[in-house]
Amino acid sequence: MSWQRMSIVVDRYERLAISQLRDLRELQRKAMNPSTDSASVRSQIDRIGQHLQSGLAQLLGERENLDADGQDQFDARVEPIRKQIQSAIHATASLPPLESKNPFEEPDSVDSNPYEAERKRYVQETDSRALELKAKAEEARMVAEATAKLNKDMRDLEDIFAELATIVHEQHDVVDSIEEHIERATHDVKHGNEQLKKAATVTAAVVGGVAVGGPVGLAAGSAVAGISAGVAGLVADPPQMAVLVETTLGDLVIDLYVKERPKCSLNFLKLCKMKYYNLCQFHTIEQNYVAQTGDPTGTGRGGESIFMSLYGEQARYFEREDLPKMKHTRLGIVSFVNNGNNMLGSQFFITLGEGLDYLDDKHTIFGQVTEGLDTLEKLNEQLCDGDHRPYKDIRIAHTIVLDDPFEDPKRLEYPRRSPSPTFEMLVKTNQIALDENIDDYEGKTAEEIAEEIKKRDMAEQAQILEMVGDLRHADEAPPDNVLFVCKLNPVTTDEDLEIIFSRFGKIIKCEVIRDRRTQQSLQYAFIEFEDPKSCEQAFFKMDNVLIDDRRIHVDFSQSVAKLHQWDREGKAARKADDKKETEKEHRKVCYDRF
Repeated sequence: MSWQRMSIVVDRYERLAISQLRDLRELQRKAMNPSTDSASVRSQIDRIGQHLQSGLAQLLGERENLDADGQDQFDARVEPIRKQIQSAIHATASLPPLESKNPFEEPDSVDSNPYEAERKRYVQETDSRALELKAKAEEARMVAEATAKLNKDMRDLEDIFAELATIVHEQHDVVDSIEEHIERATHDVKHGNEQLKKAATVTAAVVGGVAVGGPVGLAAGSAVAGISAGVAGLVADPPQMAVLVETTLGDLVIDLYVKERPKCSLNFLKLCKMKYYNLCQFHTIEQNYVAQTGDPTGTGRGGESIFMSLYGEQARYFEREDLPKMKHTRLGIVSFVNNGNNMLGSQFFITLGEGLDYLDDKHTIFGQVTEGLDTLEKLNEQLCDGDHRPYKDIRIAHTIVLDDPFEDPKRLEYPRRSPSPTFEMLVKTNQIALDENIDDYEGKTAEEIAEEIKKRDMAEQAQILEMVGDLRHADEAPPDNVLFVCKLNPVTTDEDLEIIFSRFGKIIKCEVIRDRRTQQSLQYAFIEFEDPKSCEQAFFKMDNVLIDDRRIHVDFSQSVAKLHQWDREGKAARKADDKKETEKEHRKVCYDRF
C-alpha cells in the first residue's frame, strides 16, 4: 500500500482518536468528583479506552504493508497519538475506586434530599447519552466523508474510462482510415491494370500496322490507323467515380453518373464522407422491385441533403435533375427517392429487378451497382412483413469514397470517427440480428419436427436426382392418373386389363410391359385413366383381386418415365419442325438468288 492512501486512513483515525480522547478526559474528570462519579461513567471510560486501544492496534498492523519511507512517515504521524492514548489509559488506571451508593452500605445523611439525588442521576444519564450521540455523530461524519471520497474516486474512474473510450475510438478511426486507403489503392491498381491492357492494345495495333504496311508500301497509313484505333479505345472510357458501400450482407460498389447527375453525385459523395449513411437501415425491401435506405430514423420519412449542413433548414431538400433522361431498365440502378414534391434528400433505393420503367420521370437515377450483385441477390431473398420491412436488421456498416472529383466545401467538417450504435439499435429492436441463431423447430411438437425433417430429406434427395439427370427438376412429381399393377399372370394381356379396369372410368392407355427381345410379359403394367378420380377408385377396389389365378397388387405410379418419354417426343417433334422451317428458308434464299 502506498503512503498516499495510508495517509488518508491515518487522518481519519487521528480525528476519531482526538474526539474520543476529549470525551475520555471529560469522563475522567467526572470520575474524580464523587458527586458525579457513577458506574455508568466508569463503564463509558472502559469502553472508550478499549476502542482507542483496538483502533491503535489495528492501525499499527497496517504498518508492515508500507515501504521504508512510508514506515518513517507513519511513525512520525502515529507516535504522538499513541503517547496520548497511553497517557489516558494510565490516568484511567490511577482513578480512585468507585464509591458505592447503596443505601444499605452507608447511612443516610440527615440533610440528604431525594429530589436532588434524582436530579443528579438524571444529569449523569443525560451527559452519558449526549456523549454516546456525539460519538455516533462523529462516526456518521466520517462515514459521510468516506462516501464523498468514494464518489469522487468513482467520478475519476468514469473520466478515465471516458478517456480510454476516446482512445479506442481514435484507434478505430485509424483502422478505418487505413482500410479506406487500402480500398482506394486496390481500386487504383485495378484501374491501372485496365489502362495497361488498353495501352498494350495500342502497342499491338502500332506494331501490327507497321508489320503489315511495310512490305506493301503502306506502313505509315497502317501504323496511323492502328494508333488512332488504340488511342480512341484508351480515351473513350474515362474512369467513373465509385463508392464502396459495406453492408451487413456484403459489399456493393456503386459507380456514379457524375457528368449526367452532378448535383446528385455531389450530394451522395459528401454524405458518404460525412459518414451520414453509416448504420442506416434497409427499412423497405420489395422482392424483384427495390431495396430502400438512407434514412437515419429508419421510418422512410426522414433524411436530409448535404446542402442543409451548408445553408440551413431551408436547404433540407434539393430539386431533382431531369436531364438527360435515364431509364430504370437494369438490375442494380441507384436512384434518389422523390419526397412527393419533386425534391430529393438522402434516401435512395437500388433496383432488384429489370424493366421497372414505371419509376422513370419520378425518381432520379444517379448511379449503378457494378460489383456486389450477389449482395443484391441476398437483399432480394429477405423475408419481410406486410409493410415490406425485413425481419432481419440489415444496415449500411460503412461507406468508402474511392474517388471524389468535387472540392470539399469549407463549411463542412467531416467527423473523425463513425457514429456509435445507439441503445435503441442494440436493445430496443424487434428485428432479428444477423448473428442471432434462429431455431426453426421452436414451438413445434416432435411429430411436426420429424415430418419437417422428412420433407427436407426428400427435397434433398430430389435435388440429387435432378443433378444426376434422373429428374428434370426437383419438384417433378409422378402423374396422379396412372396406376401401377404388378404380380400379373404372364398370360394376361393389355386387352384383358383394359376390359377389367374400364368399369371405373375411361382408360387412355393400358400397357403390359414386355421384354424387348422375347416379347414375354414382365408381369407388371401401367394403366392411364382420363381423370384422377377414376384412378383413385380403381386403386381402392382392385388391390389384391384375383385375375387369371393370380392376386394382383395395385398402387399409384411413382415413375416419371412417361413424362421423359413425352418430353423426348415433344423435343423430337419440335426438332423436326425446326428442320422443316430451315429447309424452307434455305429454298427461299436460293430462289431469291437465282
